[in-house]
Amino acid sequence: MVTIMKLFNIFFLVFLMLTLIGCASNPRITLHSNPQGASIYCQGELLGEAPQTRKVPIEHFKGALPRPGDCAAVWVSGKKVYYQSQSITKDTRQISATAIRPRGEGYAQDAAYAMHLRQIEQARQAAEQQAQAARAAEAGANRRACKARRAAAVAGGNPYAAATYC
Repeated sequence: MVTIMKLFNIFFLVFLMLTLIGCASNPRITLHSNPQGASIYCQGELLGEAPQTRKVPIEHFKGALPRPGDCAAVWVSGKKVYYQSQSITKDTRQISATAIRPRGEGYAQDAAYAMHLRQIEQARQAAEQQAQAARAAEAGANRRACKARRAAAVAGGNPYAAATYC
């Protein structure tokens, strides 16, 4: 497992982070790929599929600064692109870098994999929406059943039933 300190030493974005954020605590660094789904490697260690976001405690920036090119995106076709300073966008709490895969041999394979990932994400979102709708329907049915029980208890002469919360 990649330690936090090692992760900070590998991001070449540290220098920009220091100059942009100053004394802010726990800024984030996000590495993207276009097309999506590239594996992110920093100093030869796999961090996972893009996008990868890490919170960076500011005290970890006081060590040596990493060099540009320490992190790379590697697509399923094997194409590798190093993150460069010109791919960086910044705001006060986050730095984001995108590795853009040039067109050429293997690009269709990488684009198809990115499409496959989008389809998986859409299916996951649809399943989550269905689960939320099912939970909401169940909650509504439970409230209706509770109100019906309370009404029956009040009609049956239970003086405390009206105070029951549903």
